[in-house]
Amino acid sequence: MELKHTRNFAFALVILFASDVSAKKKIGSISNDPFLMQGPGRTKTGFLPDLMDAVVGPGTYKFVQPADGHYGQLDQGSGSWDGLIGMAMTGQVDIVAADLTMTSTRSNVLEFTVPYLSAQVTVLLKKEKKRGGRHGAGDHGRHKFKNVLEMLDNPDFNFMVINGGSTYKFLEQSKIAYQRQIFQRIQGNTSTTLVANYDEGVQRLAEADGHDLGLIAESPGANWRKSKDCKLYSIGNLGERYFGLAVKRSGSSSAVVKDLSNKILELQESGMMTMLIDRYFGNAKCHKKEQRQKQQSQGSSQSFPPWMRSNEQGGGGVGMTPTGYGVMVDKAYFGGEGTCNSMKLDVSDIKAAMHDIKRELNNMKTKLEGL
Repeated sequence: MELKHTRNFAFALVILFASDVSAKKKIGSISNDPFLMQGPGRTKTGFLPDLMDAVVGPGTYKFVQPADGHYGQLDQGSGSWDGLIGMAMTGQVDIVAADLTMTSTRSNVLEFTVPYLSAQVTVLLKKEKKRGGRHGAGDHGRHKFKNVLEMLDNPDFNFMVINGGSTYKFLEQSKIAYQRQIFQRIQGNTSTTLVANYDEGVQRLAEADGHDLGLIAESPGANWRKSKDCKLYSIGNLGERYFGLAVKRSGSSSAVVKDLSNKILELQESGMMTMLIDRYFGNAKCHKKEQRQKQQSQGSSQSFPPWMRSNEQGGGGVGMTPTGYGVMVDKAYFGGEGTCNSMKLDVSDIKAAMHDIKRELNNMKTKLEGL
């Protein structure tokens, strides 16, 4: 009799455990520091686990990753998706929580929440020691590009990008002259320019000899890596991107997304979102160095509003910026440069586009003179 009761008790525990596991929401994501990282044992740590604890509730979900490691690419022939989006479409996950860029194509099949973070498309580079200066002078220190135009003017410069990702598609579809040139440069040397992920790109930067290579990346991923390696820096703003949670579009998806969006907005309004990101980025050595530079410059810039303050060292603005959801979070804690500096870079990129137009006009003039 006692053995029978023991078996019944064990069976009940198995049923209870199985029902508890099955009741957990399945969250689709991809390991990418600092969004989703491996913790002790089989646990996950990072920005997304903390965000999901706050939005969904601790212990109520489990992370599931796609076998192919893709965020989601559309097969134009079959109309099917792979990666995270494919998992959402087939019901393998309930929510997609990743550094998944919101795009018009993806929004056709997914319903996104309000953005929890904004990003800029930038170029991540490695500072290289000058060898007698760029023009043969005895200038020491490390070489740094000033804008994207300088990179394009170097015929040996290669731009890396994640193969098939949203940034690749963004450049492929761009109608801006200098961005088309960047994509042509990428297509001209795919063995070097196409990478599987940011880690592969950063590794190639580390191994590169000279300053002829850059990684086009979204600013949160780029700035996280800058916070870990002070030899890395980023230049330019090729475009704005936004990250949001997502669910498969259906009759009930709007209610789910509304609830998730409200919780994200509550985190932003309460300041908890800022604290959440500061938990991962506030102690980085490069972040501390940048903060010291900002503090030294504040005395001469207190008359300006927070987003207009900058300094000679290039530390950027202090505090929040007046642009879009989550920009304050991105600028302040992912190591991004302030708006004043970013505006200078944007002007440089505009000059780059004008430079391209001038080149095209000169080419047309040459052809006309030859008629």
